[in-house]
Amino acid sequence: MRALDWGLGLPVRALTNGGAGFAVGYLAGGWIPGLIVGGVLLGLGIVHGVALAIKRAYAWDTALGWFLFILDNTWSLLNSIAGSGYCLINFLRLNGLSDQGVGTGAVFHKSPFIPGFAATTVGNVVAGDSSTSAEHELVHVLQGRIFGPLYIPGVIASYVVNTILPYWLIYHDHSRRPINGIGAYFIDGVYRHTWNEEWAYKVAG
Repeated sequence: MRALDWGLGLPVRALTNGGAGFAVGYLAGGWIPGLIVGGVLLGLGIVHGVALAIKRAYAWDTALGWFLFILDNTWSLLNSIAGSGYCLINFLRLNGLSDQGVGTGAVFHKSPFIPGFAATTVGNVVAGDSSTSAEHELVHVLQGRIFGPLYIPGVIASYVVNTILPYWLIYHDHSRRPINGIGAYFIDGVYRHTWNEEWAYKVAG
């Protein structure tokens, strides 16, 4: 199965990135922008693919492992591209890889990316390998695979709506998490009540 990690997983992860980048660049400005954007995303895909291969993210001996691999490089490609960039950023911060994601279809970096948060997820890349938060972060990976190219815009839209139209104040648990300042408004309010976080907290705590 290791041969599939390097001989299939890595090149497909790189080529789907590069192909999408070339298509966008070409449509925006022709061959030169296409080659530039495609080359950049190809490089990010190589980094991402290497991380996935090193930590044996996909369970190639199961139908589910193949299905997740196909999703990540088709319907959820936009999320995978974002994850490629996140993976590179974590490597540049010297945030090494963890064994937490073996066989899950995701790759985990050891340390959290944002102080105060156990872990954060972009695409199928998680920064923070706490065993208590892994299930929660894998819900976000699943959400991206379900909603595909709609996921990131949907999360952004939820943050915007929650910020300017705080409907969540109606059912928010004010006794446990009082909204008594700007920090609490965004962390305990806006963030916790985005649709993707409410889903993940309800399913995985």
